[in-house]
Formats: sequence, C-alpha cells, structure tokens
Amino acid sequence: MVDSPEHPSLRFDKEGRWYHEGVEITHERTCKLFSRSLKRDSRGSYLIAIGKEWSYVEVEDAPFLVKSLDYNPSAEAKGAYFAILLNDESTETLNLSTLQVGEDNVLYCRVKKGGYRARFCRASYYELARYIEFDPSSGSYFVLLNGERYYLKGSDKTSKFQTEIVNCKLQMIVLHFSNHILRDAPLLEKIRIIRETCPELVEGFVVHISMTNCDLEKKC
Repeated sequence: MVDSPEHPSLRFDKEGRWYHEGVEITHERTCKLFSRSLKRDSRGSYLIAIGKEWSYVEVEDAPFLVKSLDYNPSAEAKGAYFAILLNDESTETLNLSTLQVGEDNVLYCRVKKGGYRARFCRASYYELARYIEFDPSSGSYFVLLNGERYYLKGSDKTSKFQTEIVNCKLQMIVLHFSNHILRDAPLLEKIRIIRETCPELVEGFVVHISMTNCDLEKKC
C-alpha cells in the first residue's frame, strides 16, 4: 500500500468519507482505523501508517470532523467546557479560541493539541449554534463561557453567517416542537422557547405560532 503524495490511492472527503482508488470505503471499523492512523509527514503531506504498510492520503478539506458536541457545566475550578467527539472516536475539550468561519460558512476548530484542523458536521454545528451570540458593537459572533467571550474568527466578514446561525437555531426550534411534551406546551411556553433558542428571530422574522407548530416569515 505504497504510493506518492502526488498520486495518493486514498482520499478523505469533506463529509468524512474514505475512498480507495475512487471507491467509497463503507466498512465502519476500517474508516475509524484510517482516521486514527492519519498523520502528516515533514513536508505536510497526509498519510496513514498501519504496521509496516503506509499510504498517502488526499484530504479534501479538514483531516478531522467534529461529530458531536456536549456542554458540560462544572463546579470545579476549570469551570464549564464543551466536549467534542471526533470521527476517529477520540474526545477532547473544544478550544474555543480556535473557532473559525470558513468558506460557505463552514465552522472549524483546531484539535490534537492544535496540530490539525477539524470541520464541524451539521449536527455539531447545530449544537454549538445554541451558544453563539452576536456583538453589535464589533459586528462579530462569539461564544460566552465562564464569563469570557470567544470570538469566531471570520464571522464578521460575511452577512451570510447570520443566516446560517438563524437556520441552525430554527432547526432546533423545529425539534422542540416535534417533542410531544413541548408540542402540548402552553402558547407562552412556546414563545419563551423561541426567544431563548433564537433571539435573532425577534428582530429578523415575524413568528406565527399555533398550538402545534411555528412558522417564520422574513421581515421586509
């Protein structure tokens, strides 16, 4: 399994899928093994080494994906933190100071002690969006944790990022309404959920609420 950086036989795409010579690898354990074995050589090329065999890898975007994110309140001295699960099944604390918005509003962070970039998948993006707030004085977005603001690099360069965050929070509202407990909640409770989950909607949208659903109409 030996090739060259210019013509790698393995490919890792932006959605976290592995390919060998153009054919997708669907065996889950093999994919996890490849992700755990991924590294960079002295020239910056990606490769995997398993035993005595190794192969170069074409990485379409980031070499790792953030599959899930959990907020962990803590009474200990270090305070609350976000735990992330990567596609190689490893877990670590999210370094909020490395959050960055890339092209097409894709969200990234640094992992593996800062050595690699990781791309947030849709599920983890939605989860983090709950904690992303807007600072009108700077025109940037930030995450507030333990009394400190962590600004997202690149979030002030495109107005489309606001639409992306609103869409993420809207999906969370839809999930709230799909829950039978919240579906049967009083009308005022539904309004509270919307305001807390996505305060941007108060300014940017007209919210139409019924006893079973919510609909949004963009303000002109």
